[in-house]
Amino acid sequence: PAGSPLRRLYNWDPLVDFIGAVLDRPTLYRLADPLGACSINVFRPGGLHAWHFDEAPYSTTLMLQAAEAGGFFEYVPHLRTGDGAEHDAVGRILDGEEGAVRRLPFAAGTLSIFAGHVSMHRVTELGGGRLRLVAVLAFHGKPGVTNSAEVRRLFWGRTK
Repeated sequence: PAGSPLRRLYNWDPLVDFIGAVLDRPTLYRLADPLGACSINVFRPGGLHAWHFDEAPYSTTLMLQAAEAGGFFEYVPHLRTGDGAEHDAVGRILDGEEGAVRRLPFAAGTLSIFAGHVSMHRVTELGGGRLRLVAVLAFHGKPGVTNSAEVRRLFWGRTK
């Protein structure tokens, strides 16, 4: 909701300025997507998020509540180069090779600014009985940007 603490944080200009400074982007805009601009990913025990790249150049997340067990954020930094050379490496990771895989410590309160478009990543299967709650705060270097209909359908089951 508009007045929620998370929405107020998302709309707080000093946060946008801070993230822009970290990314060395003088101008940063909030995503214009009504579904994906400011949301909470809810992971239930037994759930996971398979290996993937993000559509957006970077992602900003805030861990609200960690899983009781599992639910680890794992990634391979800067794997995608834009020339397609990563295909073999992606295949090896999907086949279970973990040499390049890193695990990000992710406790409640952790703010992550992450290059998800070029860094393959996943959330491992959750154990225990507690939900894993992660706020996603989406920004872009251009105004008026939204997620694709495909991404909206995948994450929210609808496009509007």
